[in-house]
This record gives sequence, structure tokens and C-alpha cells, in this order.
Amino acid sequence: MLLIADWLMYMRRLAAETLRSASSTSSAMSRFRSNPRSRISHSSHPATYRADRYVARRTIDFSRGSSAFHTAGNIADSSGPAERIGRDRARLSPPQDDERGEWDMSVRGTTSFAMAGLLAVWGASAGAQTTSTAQPTAPVANQGEERPDDGSLADIVVTAERRSTNLQDTPLAITAFTGDALSNAGVTAVSGLTDAVPALKFNAAPDYPQIYLRGVGNNDLSTNGSPGVALAIDGVFLARPTFGDGGFYDVERVEVLRGPQGTLYGRNAIGGVINVISRRPGYEFGGDTRVEVGNYDLLRASGALNVPLIRGKLALRGAFQASRRDGYFSNGLADADDVAARLRLLFEPTDRLSVLLTADYLKASPRGTFQRNAPFTGDPWDVGSFDGSDAFNRVERKTFNAEVTLDLAFADLTYLGAYSRQDQDLVLEFQDLSRPRPGPGACPNSPLCSGDYRQEDDAASRQWTHEVRLSNDAGPFKWVVGGFYLKDRRRSFSRQLEGRLDDLANPPQIGGFAYPRYVTESTAVFGQATYSILDALRVTAGIRYTKDRKEQTVRRIAGGSALDSANSWDAVNYRVGVDYDLGPNSLLYANATTGFKAGGFFVANLPPDNVFDPENVRAYAIGSKNRFLDNRLQLNAEAFYYDYSDYQATTFGVGTSGSFGTIVRNAGEATLYGFEVEGDFRATTDDRITASVGYLYSNYDDFQIPYGLNFLVPCRFFPDCQTNAASPTGFSLVYTGRDLPFSPKWSVSGGYERTFRLTGDRAIVAAVQSSFSSPYFLGYETTDPESLRRQDTYTRTNASLTYYGPDRTYSVGAWVRNIEREAVGDLLLFNPSLGYQLGIQAPRTYGVTATARF
Repeated sequence: MLLIADWLMYMRRLAAETLRSASSTSSAMSRFRSNPRSRISHSSHPATYRADRYVARRTIDFSRGSSAFHTAGNIADSSGPAERIGRDRARLSPPQDDERGEWDMSVRGTTSFAMAGLLAVWGASAGAQTTSTAQPTAPVANQGEERPDDGSLADIVVTAERRSTNLQDTPLAITAFTGDALSNAGVTAVSGLTDAVPALKFNAAPDYPQIYLRGVGNNDLSTNGSPGVALAIDGVFLARPTFGDGGFYDVERVEVLRGPQGTLYGRNAIGGVINVISRRPGYEFGGDTRVEVGNYDLLRASGALNVPLIRGKLALRGAFQASRRDGYFSNGLADADDVAARLRLLFEPTDRLSVLLTADYLKASPRGTFQRNAPFTGDPWDVGSFDGSDAFNRVERKTFNAEVTLDLAFADLTYLGAYSRQDQDLVLEFQDLSRPRPGPGACPNSPLCSGDYRQEDDAASRQWTHEVRLSNDAGPFKWVVGGFYLKDRRRSFSRQLEGRLDDLANPPQIGGFAYPRYVTESTAVFGQATYSILDALRVTAGIRYTKDRKEQTVRRIAGGSALDSANSWDAVNYRVGVDYDLGPNSLLYANATTGFKAGGFFVANLPPDNVFDPENVRAYAIGSKNRFLDNRLQLNAEAFYYDYSDYQATTFGVGTSGSFGTIVRNAGEATLYGFEVEGDFRATTDDRITASVGYLYSNYDDFQIPYGLNFLVPCRFFPDCQTNAASPTGFSLVYTGRDLPFSPKWSVSGGYERTFRLTGDRAIVAAVQSSFSSPYFLGYETTDPESLRRQDTYTRTNASLTYYGPDRTYSVGAWVRNIEREAVGDLLLFNPSLGYQLGIQAPRTYGVTATARF
């Protein structure tokens, strides 16, 4: 009862403070009307922008690697409309249109009073509630971030449209996180974003992690597969997502763009884009260090040092991260052992020329991921007699890139070039020591043959990318044009062994033995422009032409077949959009966009029956971005509709080449639609609440796969098998009407952060965040029972408690993640020797983190 009474008292105090804030808005209206407009210039690398500023606002400007406090005119408080970055004209009318400006402010003031009234009613009626009103949620109350002292939300500058814009001014569905927020939330990889971003799913496949956004991704695990969600690090597109592992240190921000981004990002951005931006060198000496220890013998250390070499001309920044952790599974797999380093050199000889050079290094030597047998009972991470003592996954990656920006007066010219090389040595080995393990031929053509399995891959990748852009962001007409080139070369040695691995009298069978080589070349030209028809109304149009060519050379020993293939595809993608300022802090927008995922080859079939075409998405979206209550409440929403065609479906079986492997077909059409709402509320200077809700409907409109002659399991064993005269066997697997994989109908998240201020500018920050997901399928195939491929409803909660010293120069914190110890499946594979294998995400983890800045 005392806890309930305390809660009621707190809610009444919160409502009273909100009413006082709304009242201050009314007084600010008169100050706004009496103050003339003032214009200042704002320079932000790599381009120069001008913005109208009416009030003092705190802006996080990531392009400079720091934040700055700007004051315009003679106003010294934040009771006015939000400033707009990168706009040549303010969203409010010029001084002569005082009536419209007063109307905008009146609407804003009325909204503030309405919201305050709702909060007051909520606080007054809380005593009548008999059930909890707490919402599960996403991380990311930007914990530890410096925020305006007035209690408002800071602006975030993003580069999602290849130019610097305010997040709230960008007419796209974007979730952005600061590096400090990610670090304090314990996010050290792409997979850590899944609890924070609506409809984002990540699968830790052994050599090819998969990313899904709003049900769109990639289920082809072959070496020649293409991602459905593009991953870019410091502006460089990565042809294979494995390149993105180990890159989450010394991060400035991460931007997650949801929906097709075919115009500016091109191929393989059919589901969206994840932009990871590292911290740039600056002209002030400083650095930081961080040490983290936790269960499973976790030890992670990271640090960064920024050194100005020539003031205003030359600066150097170095960063590193090293981590080691035992495996989550009882056999020691799903562990971590890696070291990474980055060196960045910024050279600005003049105000018009900037050169940024980056060298990145990663070496990872874990024993690797693990997919356990499924279905299972008991502890999900206790794999019993499955031994993986000889497994390992060694990766070494080196990346070099250069970004050159030249101000040509009429436009900015930018060149971004990169070279990446990655070498991988992978061994997956599973021995079920408890099951009878017959010798060769004892159970032919059976997917549940009791035996061992060993996969050996020795792979190397080389990637070159070049992009040139010419852009102008001044005036009512903003535009960018450019060209892009990618060359990706991959070669590998691959062998699969099935049978007894520890019995010399009965040696294992060779299930596959190949030397594949792949070459991909992609060339594109693109352009996009935004025109301000009125001060508050803008239209955007963009187009991109892409031509892909792929070559495949494969030599097989098992099966004795050569699989040499070459093919080309081209695509035209577009974006058409309009956005309108409903008020000084409210944006309404609509977009029609397209995207495509590249075609390719698969090795299970002989040419020419080993080619699959690109898949395509047409998307339509309408959304709104808003700030209320003196910029203390942010509410963004988007509704979307996807028309999905030529879906690339992957199955496993023995193809016409005589070997077991992936078989990829363009298998039909699908429809997806839904909505997402994200909120961020600074209830007081010390209290912050975040929440998001996502709804996703997904359905295969027409999806059937002709059943092959050599599939391992007869079609009649599948519940989706139907007769089809066009199939070589007379049967097809029909999935029409089913949900797409990794497409939960509901995704809900929420979080609360409380700052307890101490004397001497010290503070304690307590945070809790939780995420909820409704059930979804781990693959489009169905089995008997269907529950084998279905992830059940789950809730995961994270919490932390952090102490910050004076001026936040150091901090010490404790954290716990996945408090419920939920077993969340992320990947389901079929193995001809062991049957179905299920990957499971991390169990409950906890630890302590210490950070120092200087």
C-alpha cells in the first residue's frame, strides 16, 4: 500500500510539473511574437548549411563529433519552436505573416495544455487502477547522454539522405542511437539492436548472419547469397554482413532506415539500411577507456584517443576493442574471442577541402556459433552429448577507405572509396555421442540418419567500392547526383563429412567437396532532388539505374560436376515523396519507393537450372514526426504497405548436380502492411520514458515450389505438399496464405530512466527496458509438428544502475540483460545427418562496467 501511495504522489507531482511547463509555453508565445527573426550561419562538415533559429537549443551535431549550444537573437530560453537544421527557410512564416505564426504557436500551446490535462487525469485516477500500466520497451533512453538542462529532448543530426539533416526533419522511418546510448545499453553488435527497433530481427548464422526488417531479409546462407538489409560502416556498403561483426566500438551513432532505400543506397537495400558511423577525429585532445566484466567469464576492454596534430588542419583518432567470453552452450560454443582496432586521420588543408582516411582491423577466433538439435526439452543451452570441441570460426578482416570532400562553391563533390579483405577458416563439427552412429550406407536418403557432421570452409573475400557524389543543399532546390561501382571476389574451399568422425574403421562419407569462385560487379548511377514549393511544402523525386553481373566457377569432387555460370541483371528504382509542415514541430510525409535484391546462382543444380532472378518490393508509406510540450515529448508514426514480388525462396536438398545444398527459386508474391509508433518523453528533467509499438501483417499471396526429384524427404511427409502437373515429380510445396518468416504481428517495447542528482555534479542513473514479441516463424517451410519452426511469444527485460562522477568524467555501473532468461530462436537449419538444428540467442547475462573520459 505504501508503494501505491508513493506512486500516486509521484504521478500528481509529475502532472503538476507538466501543467507548469504548459503554462510557460503560453508566456513564451508572447515573447516569440515580440522578437524579430534572426538568421545565423551554421557550418557542419562536409557541407555548409544555413538555418533560421528563433531560440536557444541544444543540438547534437554528429558531423563535428561534438555537441554545441547555439543562441539566436536575444532569446535565452527553449520555450519556442524547434530549430530546423539544413533548411534554407524556417518552417514558420516570415515576420509579415504574424497571424499564421500565432496560429502555429496557439496550436502548440493548446496541445501542451491538452497533454497536461490527460496526465493530470491519469495521475488523479491512478488509485482506481488494479492492474499494472507499465509498458515493455526498447533500450534507448540515450542513457548517459548530455541533455539540455531545460528538460527538452536534444536534436539528432543524421545523414540518411546523404546529407546532414535533423532526424525530425527527415521524411523517412528512422531510428537513431548515439554511441553513448548504445554503450550504456550494452549493445556491442548489430544483434543488440533487435530489442530497440520495431520489426528488426537478427540471425547469427555460422558464416553469414541474416538481418530482417519488417519481414524483409534473406534466407539464402550460401556464399553467393545477397543480404536483404544493407549494412554500411562509415558510408561503405558491405557486400556480406559478416564484415559488420566487431564494428561496434567508438561509435558516434547508428541509423536504422526502415523500408526500401533503392534510390540512394541501391541493391540489397530492399528491407532497409543500417548505417554505423564511427567517431571522427577532432581538434581537441581527449579520449576514453572502458572495461567490462560479466558472467560466462566475460572480459571486454575498449578505448579511444584523439590527438590534434595541427590545430584546425590535421587530427588523428585511434580506437580499439578486445573481448573474450565463454560459450553460452554447455559444450562451450557460442563464445567470443576477438580484437579490433581503428585508425582515422582527418586532413583539412583549407576550408573547402577535407580528406578522411580510415584503416580498420578485426581478428576473431571464437569456437563459433551453435545450432542445437530440435525439438528439445529441458534447458535450451544444455546440449547434453553434442560435442563441438574441434569447431572454430577464425576471421581476419582489413578495411581501408578514403572520403574526400571538395567545396566547389556551387556544390559539394564527395568521393568515397574503400577496399576490404576478409579471410575465414571455419569448421562446424557436431558429434552426438549418445545416439547409435552407424557406418556408411546404414541409413541412406534419411535426413534423420544418426551420425556425425563436419563442415570445413576456407574462404577469402575481396571487395572494392567507389562512389562519387555531387550535391547542393542550399536554397529551395536541394539535389544530389552520383555514381557507384562495386567489385566483389570470393573464393572458398568447402567440404562436408557425414558419418562416424571418430571411428577409423568406418570413415565418414564425403557429402560435398567443392572449390567455388564468385565475381560480382555492380554499376549504378543515381539522382535525387527535393524542391520547396512553399515554405512548409516540399516534394522529393529520385531515380537509380543499376546493372549487376555475376560469374560463378565451381569444381566439385563429390559428384564430379563443373558449375560454370554467368548472368547479368539490371533494375530501375525510384522514390517519389511529399512532406508538409503541419506546425513548427510537426511534419507529415508520404513516400512511394522501390528496391531490389540481386539475383544469383546456387550450386545444387547444374546450369542453366541454377539461376534465380532479383526480387523486388514496391512500398508506400505515410508518416508523421512531432514534438510537443516544449520539445519534451516526441511522437513519430508511420503506416506502410509492401507489394513483394519474385520472392527468393531457399530450400535444402540434393539437386541435379548430385550434391546436397541450397536450392533457390523465385517462388511467388507476398503482401505486407502495418504501422509503427515510437515515443520519447522527458516527463521531468530527471525522468525519461520511451515506448514503441509495431504491427505487421504478412502473407504469401502466391508461393509454391515444384518438388525436386532428388529431395531427401518424400513430398508426402510435408503438410504443404500438393499435386502439381507442372512439377517433375507431380508435386509442389504450397505455402500460399502463410506468414513470412521473422514477421511477428506485434512488437512492443518500452523503457524508463531515472536520474538521481547528487552533490558535486554527480548522479546515479537507473534504467529498465523491456521488449515483447508475438509469435513468428523461423522459416517459411512447415514441418510436423509446426511448432518446430515457430518462435513463441516472449518478453525480454534489461536493467542497469550507473554512477557518474563529476562532469561525467568517470562512471561505474552494473547491468543485467534478458532477466527472464528467455530462449529466443534465431535460425533453424536442416542437417542431413543430425536433422533440424536450432540457433538460440543469449541467456541471462550480467556484469559491471567502468568508464573513464579525459
